[in-house]
Amino acid sequence: MTEKMREELQNPERESMDRDWLIRRLDPQRTAVLVVDVQNDFCAEGGWYDRIGYDVSAGQAAARQLETFLPQARRRGFQIIFVKCHYDRAYLPRVMVESYQHKGLPLDYCIEGTWGAEFYGVQPEEGDLVVTKHRYSAFVGTNMDLILRSNGMENVVVAGVATNICVDSTARDAYMRDYRVTVLDDCCGTYDRRLHEATMENIRRAFGVVVNSQDVIEVTAGSDGSAVTAD
Repeated sequence: MTEKMREELQNPERESMDRDWLIRRLDPQRTAVLVVDVQNDFCAEGGWYDRIGYDVSAGQAAARQLETFLPQARRRGFQIIFVKCHYDRAYLPRVMVESYQHKGLPLDYCIEGTWGAEFYGVQPEEGDLVVTKHRYSAFVGTNMDLILRSNGMENVVVAGVATNICVDSTARDAYMRDYRVTVLDDCCGTYDRRLHEATMENIRRAFGVVVNSQDVIEVTAGSDGSAVTAD
């Protein structure tokens, strides 16, 4: 468990209650893992973030954590959904274009068919799904909600980049659509640690639960590695 969670567990009864509560919201048969925008333009050296002077090290660290977490999550039976953005000019709203132009930021990133739009570090595997979005949230203008409900999903685990933009937008929209939201602190990253921490705290207070990836693995497996459930 994370240090914050340990601090909150004051006695064995509370620890048992919180563990059962986590088990219910992380039941692999009813939970999808959303891997948001882990793409070259946000994580790789030479990508868009790097070119405009943003620090990409946190995104790279998140991708490394996902490399460890995703194989274990697949074995647990979680549905993995990779989310990628395509920001071709034909898809972008006028207000977004105006905002970027006002800030002096180029809009030549995550263009369909380019290296920058390709996944960084982790890749979809057999059984994984891919959803393409054209806004910050993975629920806006996509079939994400239909996919989740069609597959009986009640919970989402959100990871990826950038913590304070697309991860945050996706987590909020999932909560507003009545999904239980869990965000993986160590599998998210952004260009400013302060923004990451502020987003995590806001999610804890209002939109969901924040844990580390190993917490998910521990909670969803018994000592023999089999899935466990709460009565």
